Amino acid sequence: MSKMLNELLSEKQRVQITNIIKEQCYRFQCLEMQCASFFYEPYTQMRHKHAATSAVLSGFAPGKFQIEGITSTDLNYGLNKKMVQPELRCDNGIFHIYSNGSDLKGKMILERCADMNIDISSPPVFFILVVHIDKKGKLDKIEICLPNQEGTIVERGLIYECPKVKALTA
Repeated sequence: MSKMLNELLSEKQRVQITNIIKEQCYRFQCLEMQCASFFYEPYTQMRHKHAATSAVLSGFAPGKFQIEGITSTDLNYGLNKKMVQPELRCDNGIFHIYSNGSDLKGKMILERCADMNIDISSPPVFFILVVHIDKKGKLDKIEICLPNQEGTIVERGLIYECPKVKALTA
């Protein structure tokens, strides 16, 4: 991970963010198992990923978590501002959390990049955490991404990667 990406969040903050995301994914998986008999799977195929992402984001609702040096506010966006997600602030900038299926060229992202990322060599900057989860809520990895002023990701680093289970050979 580059020096700049490494400085955006402290090691303690990265660990605490990872723990929140892991806990939210675990809780979502438990809920999914409880609800499995309720839903008819073909009707839910394309809808799970949104629910898993909502579960992750819910862990960062204002007043729901405590990470020293990070605060959260609700950011309203979309048609009539009816969609909401957490906007997180730390000493080194503002960041959003998105799933790996998200289009990282949305209006909110491009506006933050245009305003904050004129010079990305030093904070404060706008950056993004990309959470790689499957539709069942299994966490694969978390990346930290730094976009330039135009919103193009120019640096990417790994905050967390799920340990891979090695197969036993006979």
